[in-house]
This record gives sequence, C-alpha cells and structure tokens, in this order.
Amino acid sequence: MNIAIIGAGAVALSSAALAVKNGHRVSLWSALPHEVAALRALGHVTCEGEFAGTFPIAVVAEAGQAIAAADIVMIAAPAFAHRALMTACLPHVRPEQILVMNTATGFGSMLWSRLLAGRNVAPTIVDLATTICMARVSGTGRVRVGPLKPGVSVATIPAARGAAGRAALTEAFGDYFILRESALAIALNNHNPVYHVPALLFSLPNVERAEPWNLWRNLTPMIARYAGKLDDERMTVASRFGVEAIPLATYLRTSMDLQGDDLVALFAAAAIKRPLPSGPTSVEDRYMTEDMPYGMVFFRALGQAADVPMPVSEHLIDLCSDLYGRDFRTEAPGLAELGLTGQSPAEISRLARDGFHPAAALRQSVP
Repeated sequence: MNIAIIGAGAVALSSAALAVKNGHRVSLWSALPHEVAALRALGHVTCEGEFAGTFPIAVVAEAGQAIAAADIVMIAAPAFAHRALMTACLPHVRPEQILVMNTATGFGSMLWSRLLAGRNVAPTIVDLATTICMARVSGTGRVRVGPLKPGVSVATIPAARGAAGRAALTEAFGDYFILRESALAIALNNHNPVYHVPALLFSLPNVERAEPWNLWRNLTPMIARYAGKLDDERMTVASRFGVEAIPLATYLRTSMDLQGDDLVALFAAAAIKRPLPSGPTSVEDRYMTEDMPYGMVFFRALGQAADVPMPVSEHLIDLCSDLYGRDFRTEAPGLAELGLTGQSPAEISRLARDGFHPAAALRQSVP
C-alpha cells in the first residue's frame, strides 16, 4: 500500500516507521519547511524501543505530492493544526481514499466530512481513539517507541464503511483495532482530557520548573476521585447521545493491562508498572493546549446541546482559562464550525454516522 503521513512529530514518525516495517511505502509531508528539509536530508526514520531499526520514507515538499498515489492519508499532528492541514490536503483528496485522523479530537472527522462535502467528495474517514503506539521524538528523524496498544477503538464516516476502514488499517499497521459504532462514540470516549488536564493542573510546580515527574504517581487519591467526577459527566453526555460510554477505569485496565477496583488503585498500579518520568515539563503541553479545548470544552458543548449539567467540567474550564489567561472555549472548532449548531442529539448522532451530504454542505458555507 501507499500511505501518506501528514505531520512530522512523534505520532507521525512512529506511524510511518510502523507502516514501512509492515512492508508499505510511505510519503511524508509537514507544513513546516524546516521539518521537511531536515527529514528529506535523512530520508528515513530511526526507531528505538518497542521496535527498532531504520525505515526509509519519501519526504515531499507539497501535500499533493504525498497524497497523489496514496491509498491511506493519515493526519498525525496536534489538534490545533488539523484545520490548516485539512485545508492543504483538501484539493487533492480522491473519493476512493481512506482518510485517517490520528488521533480523534474535537470531532475533527466531522469537520473533514463537511469540508469534503463542499467539494462533492466522500472518501472514507477513519477516527482513531488513541495512537497505535506511545512515542517520543529523541532527535531529528529519531523516535523512542513505547508499547504498541491492543484494542485501539476506530470508527468511520460513514459508519457503513467501518469494516473496510478497519481492514485497511489492519493491513497497514497490524491487528490492533476494534470497530465502534460511530465517530461520536470515538469522540465521546476520548479519555485523555479527564485525567491529563487534572494531572498537569495539580502538578504545575513540577511543570513550570521543568522538573521530571511521573504522571501516574502524581495522580494521587484525591486527584483520582476528581478525575472520576469529570469522567462521570462525560459518560452522562455519551448516554444522552445513545453512545456506549467506556469508563476511564475500564479503558485503563484494557489499554495498560492493569488490575484495580477503582481509579485510585489503577493509577497506583500504573505508577508501579511505568515508574519513569512521563509528565509534561511545559505548560504549553498538549495535556492542556489540546485536551482542554478539543476535549473538555468539546464535551461541554455536546452536554449543552443535550441539556446535561456539567458543573465540575465547567469549573475546570474556567479555572484553566483563568490560570492561562486565555479562553479555552474559543480555541477549537465549536458546534457552529462543525455544522452542528441547533441540532438535536438525535440529528448530531445521525450526522456522526452518515456524514454530511454534499448538497447539505453546499447550502451552508463552512467558516
């Protein structure tokens, strides 16, 4: 298969290497010229950790060059870059391609569907609930790869193409994927915000001083119980949309092979299993800049659409906005840009299954 990777961070490079390891051809494009120049000079990705080796990739100067012959096009970049990357890719997408959002945040797949419908193009869009493997950039073109994750939830728009989308991902990357009922199930079962944001917030002295700290060890019993309240609100919203909500505790048991009766026990078990420093050392880390606007704020917007009170989440959004001196509510595409303003939970659920029909998208311009 020919696979286009859009992005050049840890997720992009580790995904590219895994695809090459599995016998596929990868073309990579970044919107940042210095990343393109540096990676083109290398012509490969070097991995250490869970799998090791040097994996050749083609690094190109334009998005269209990466996408032209691709069977799969994967956007692997922070959520704040998704809109710009979609815009760059949009003119080149063909209906037979599979577009992958790695990872799904803030319902980016719905924005993709609306933009593509405006072009009268309807490829298969695939949401990944989480990355296939944990990875950290360790140098130019170098990544340290962590454990590959079993049971990565995926869904497609339209949902009727789910089996084909999962099969393509399995061929490209391996048998790691579990098919879910809709993209809304992926969006509302994004567990990162409910523990990443509190972990960073209540570890700010370590973060601001750039001191190494262990994420799991700092999720103490009181913080664990607070994360549980946030998770309860998320699951209530999911139930209003008819989505099977996966509790954070269940996700941790499955994705990390942990044992424990509750979040307090599970976080403690994770600290033993993964004792090395793993917490962010910058206040601008994605734990806040992505998981707050594209996660917590997104959950709250859907909660408002479904008349679900979320006092704990609202307080956290206000507190983080005050601390950072910025309004996180305005940083990610809201329901208006996603084409969902004024829609009922039932209609939002239908759009998450079927996507935007070209005629509907053309009737209302995308901001």
